Amino acid sequence: MTKYFKTILFLLFAFTTITIKAQTKMIVGEKHTISVDVPKNWLLAVDNKVPFFIKTNVINDHELNYMYVYGIDYEDNPNMDQWIDGNNDYMKQNFPGIKIDTLKLSFPNIKKDDFATGRYNVVTYLYPDGKKEALLIIECTHTIATVVMSSANASEFEKYLPSFKEIGSSVKILGTNLKE
Repeated sequence: MTKYFKTILFLLFAFTTITIKAQTKMIVGEKHTISVDVPKNWLLAVDNKVPFFIKTNVINDHELNYMYVYGIDYEDNPNMDQWIDGNNDYMKQNFPGIKIDTLKLSFPNIKKDDFATGRYNVVTYLYPDGKKEALLIIECTHTIATVVMSSANASEFEKYLPSFKEIGSSVKILGTNLKE
């Protein structure tokens, strides 16, 4: 091998490694750090309401096709079931006719440790206008972490469900103690 070839090979390897690692993103709150991998064919986008927001890289895709991840910190231990009930009540009050269901998905990466309780659930919302969402809700000792997928309609939901499973399978949550 020539020196020139070795240099190109090294640069190619370094670029590939950096590109792969650049797809992992961290969301940091006062009591949590959430690490997720951006699914294939999705790109980071800007949204002022959530720190991690992605859209498909499909040209002219519907603006309602997106995902985001966030964590909500609590002083005491939050209860996932109560959180889901409260969120469902809010949705029923604000979106009359909404259909709420659960989706049975397995995420072996979400397990009990020093911070996560190992409890999670996936709730779906079908809005009267046809928009469909899935929420992966993860219970932690001081945080409720969520991964949300929004889709313009049921067929788009099915199209992007593998990406939702991909991002959910990459979630890692750590306890954080940020002080100002």
